[in-house]
Amino acid sequence: MKKHLICVLCLLFAAAFLAGCSLGSDGGPQLDANGVRVDKNGKLTQLIVEDFSQSYYNAEELKGQIETKIAEVGGSGDDAKIRLKDYSLSEEKILRVTIEYDTAQLYSDFNQRELFCGTVAEAVAAGYVLPEMKTPEDTALSAETLAGMGDAKILIFEEALQVVTPTDIKGVGVDLNLAEPRKAVKQEEDENKGFVIY
Repeated sequence: MKKHLICVLCLLFAAAFLAGCSLGSDGGPQLDANGVRVDKNGKLTQLIVEDFSQSYYNAEELKGQIETKIAEVGGSGDDAKIRLKDYSLSEEKILRVTIEYDTAQLYSDFNQRELFCGTVAEAVAAGYVLPEMKTPEDTALSAETLAGMGDAKILIFEEALQVVTPTDIKGVGVDLNLAEPRKAVKQEEDENKGFVIY
């Protein structure tokens, strides 16, 4: 009986541990702070995490404002191209908002912040200049290597964000940190854009 109880407790601890891990539905990393997750079809999921402890904050009023803006930018009903997936306020007054966007352009339109998602070749054609970049092993990516990555996907953004990609990251700007094979972090809110190739 004692042995059985220990096994049950071990299973419960394992379940609790796995539930606490930040895994996405595909087994990949999940966002746990302000960030964007890109899926293989180019759709984006944004997570916003904010301290909402000030007494003058009104959670329901803010939710209404978000829903109104979503309808204005992304439409409504079955044809909506932007969707509010989650809006929750914890007992600790931490607000978590999850919004889905069909395209990177919709994210930019909604947030009034630059975000590009496409191939490296498309980014260069759009006028982006690739900065110094490094591999996941923290070695410099040469200009020749970058030139041969035209078909690889790239995410370019201007905010301090966590970024989760659908495949392993091949290169990041030197000012980004690689937290996991598919998760990069730009910690500083500055004039430098974040670049993630995957």
